[in-house]
Amino acid sequence: MDAKLFSDYQKEIADIILGLTSLYDKDCSNIILYGSAALNKLSYKKINDKYEFYSDIEFLVVPKDRKNENSKDFRKELINRSFDFLKGFSNLETIPFVDVYPVSESFFSNGELRISTFELKHNGKNLKGNDLLDLLPDVNKDNYNLKIQNVEIVKALKIMVLESYNWFLCKDNYSEKEEYHFCYFLSSAFLNILRTLLPIFGYFKLTTEERVNLISVLKKDLQITTYFPEYTLNQFEEVLKEKDGCHFYRNPRELFSLSFAGYKSLLCLLLNSNEDLLISELKNNKNNIFSGTELKIEQLSLLTCFFISALSCIDNLINHNGISDVDIERLTKFFDELIAGANAYKLMNIINKYGELERKRWKIIGSKD
Repeated sequence: MDAKLFSDYQKEIADIILGLTSLYDKDCSNIILYGSAALNKLSYKKINDKYEFYSDIEFLVVPKDRKNENSKDFRKELINRSFDFLKGFSNLETIPFVDVYPVSESFFSNGELRISTFELKHNGKNLKGNDLLDLLPDVNKDNYNLKIQNVEIVKALKIMVLESYNWFLCKDNYSEKEEYHFCYFLSSAFLNILRTLLPIFGYFKLTTEERVNLISVLKKDLQITTYFPEYTLNQFEEVLKEKDGCHFYRNPRELFSLSFAGYKSLLCLLLNSNEDLLISELKNNKNNIFSGTELKIEQLSLLTCFFISALSCIDNLINHNGISDVDIERLTKFFDELIAGANAYKLMNIINKYGELERKRWKIIGSKD
């Protein structure tokens, strides 16, 4: 492995990544680092000579044994092995989560025309084996598939529902450290709106900093300002500063409402709708934003309606001290549709399909950096 790949990293960070790479070496013919770690953009604090990590460290690997390709069990084994390895570092206040996706070589040649492929091809670091990143397609404004990219919105909403439900409804007291980590998650979710928004207008940027720097350009576009309030657009730079410093001045309630409002604006823009009609437009014009994906369009539309309704209930609860009967009725209706009759089987299939796509095609990793 070329040590120059890590010449810009602090020694402690380079030691962690090099150690993890050595951990996978025996079982994997190819190892690729991606995400914030590949850019030396890991988010962490250093307090009393100990590191508190906020970012994940992410790898794609091609196993030597083909039975381990796309294997849940092998992925779990590598993640557990990584955790055990990092427990041996005395300078870690919190152990970073390490995600290791075992894929086949065909993963790269079959890469979809979406932002995650664009980022992986240009930001990934090949640590071992042939440079499979060269096999990924070049994604640009001439071949980019917007409707496939929109699956990431559904996944981001799903993660927001799960995380926000746990935070706002399941526990009363959290430590400052826990609050900062939740704020980091919500900040990442908000900033990730730009990953889908900018390519609609022909802008393909690799880093969050580059995307945020285009806000001044976005403010000149009538289509964007029609759907995104100036207040929302002005928050991207401030949220990025807080996230980069891992120090948050806004509380989780404020960041949640900001992120939720941002995703509603994004969906309204995609559907040429206003917020009052968003749910009906998601149902009636679903082909306009989801066609071309491998998932069932009807299910994607229904899931999006359910997630938006669930997030609306949380938003009303934390900002207006109550949930209306209309909110509850709408949420219950979508939930009943999701689990009714044959839909119960379809719902399990769609959830399983999400997992399969995440393993095979690096779909989101949503809400991360």
